[in-house]
Amino acid sequence: MTTVGDNSLVLSIKDTDTVFRIDINSGEMLWTSIGINAPEGVVCYNRRYILVANTNADTRIWILDSEAGW
Repeated sequence: MTTVGDNSLVLSIKDTDTVFRIDINSGEMLWTSIGINAPEGVVCYNRRYILVANTNADTRIWILDSEAGW
């Protein structure tokens, strides 16, 4: 889990290969990104990018736009 600015969180769910951003005030889901292989860690960089990592045999880091989720 990581914060984006003062009003939202980005969470990853390894079991469903999903990363999503929610508004902490309203609970509204702002975007969902599916198909990221076993996301285990997320961090926000410069309030603009979401870095998503996994630790499978094919270790990768995905870079998502914090506004769009792709």
